[in-house]
Amino acid sequence: EQLGRMSGNRLVHLQVQGLRPVIEQVLRRFSGGRRSEADWRATLTRHRRVADAVAARDEAKALAAMLAHFEAADDRLGKLFPRKRE
Repeated sequence: EQLGRMSGNRLVHLQVQGLRPVIEQVLRRFSGGRRSEADWRATLTRHRRVADAVAARDEAKALAAMLAHFEAADDRLGKLFPRKRE
């Protein structure tokens, strides 16, 4: 929600509000596994990069930071929930 407020994009803000229950469940799953302090710091660093880019209104950096964040999250999800091979 903060990202939507920072960007001034009401649509993002409303979408994230609507997804809040799903996001909270995913965060509980992410937090439920054993995560090192270094992993938490890396996550915080990625979040800060996104926030800093949005605050600076730097679209290219914001996009790159979000893509890096999503890639890391996808990697983590893959470890928590391995895909079944058919």
